[in-house]
Amino acid sequence: TIILVTGCIFAMWLGEKITDKGIGNGISLLITVGIIATMPQSFIQEYAARVTGSNGGLMMILIELVIWWLIILASVYLVMAVRRISVQYARRTASGSYEKNISGSRQFLPLKLNASLISLLAAMNIAEVPVFRKPIIALIATGDELVNVGEVPEKDQIISSNNYGLKTLIETSGGIARLLPIARDTSQELKTVLNLCNNVDLIVTLGGASVGDYDLVHSTAIDMGMETSFYKVAMRPGKPLMAGKIGKIPIFGLPGNPVSALVCGMVFLKPAINVMLGKGKAPLDTQNAILENDLPQNGPREHYMRAKMRFVNGTQTVEPFGQQDSSLLTILSKANALLVRPANDKAKQKGSSVKVIPLK
Repeated sequence: TIILVTGCIFAMWLGEKITDKGIGNGISLLITVGIIATMPQSFIQEYAARVTGSNGGLMMILIELVIWWLIILASVYLVMAVRRISVQYARRTASGSYEKNISGSRQFLPLKLNASLISLLAAMNIAEVPVFRKPIIALIATGDELVNVGEVPEKDQIISSNNYGLKTLIETSGGIARLLPIARDTSQELKTVLNLCNNVDLIVTLGGASVGDYDLVHSTAIDMGMETSFYKVAMRPGKPLMAGKIGKIPIFGLPGNPVSALVCGMVFLKPAINVMLGKGKAPLDTQNAILENDLPQNGPREHYMRAKMRFVNGTQTVEPFGQQDSSLLTILSKANALLVRPANDKAKQKGSSVKVIPLK
């Protein structure tokens, strides 16, 4: 009895250690059956006789029936487990892979479904797979000076361009952008537009995030119950940036400056969309490149320099543009990388290795 009980406990322990519970349970049952079946016939017969007080014939039949029942049950467990693992493998192959995240731990990263993966799923007779819903992101441009594309601006007005650029960034990153009406520089109108964001996953405001008499986004969001995560960051372009949560909805307040808004969108908004799509928590990937020209020492803020990256004789090189003014959209449109310089980075000489974020 001690041997039998000890063996069963070991079998259950082994089953719990096996990742797939179906296979674990099947192996546990097979071990239990093996322990019983390999016991000497005389031992089982004597045990049955002691239990029944007779020759143990009926008990022997019951023991044999239990053994056969356990064998059948174990076989069913194993067959079902193997079939389930094959289906899970197909789904896993079609939906993603395991990779290490920024902290070094393993995480499952989904894949974007394409024609070949859909064909694989169909070939495996898998009619349904779990997917991540595209996040709905509300875009709110703010400012009395803004007019929509197609309108004729007055002398003190400009075209609202940031929301269209961010819309493209969101949609190419896997989200759904919802353009809301331009909010004028009054707290009441801003609240009216923010109240239209009940059914979204993320709110992004453009402009009104820095300190100033007409920057109402932060104070209005606070009035509406926003919990501030951070307010202003040590980076250029894009120092006036805020983040928080109104109720259960996260909110980003991006700068109104065109280049600053797009760079902050790439650095902060795109990784946030990746999290919503199940791609894991991580900043944008960086690559090493060889600097093509000298650079002076950097200031106290991390600098995301607009740059041109290319391959020269098989080596990836990068050349930052001479003009880095945050109002120059033309320069950003020509750039295919952001050269990342840490705060207070020492002067760099031509040929130095630097970090870059590819844009295209």
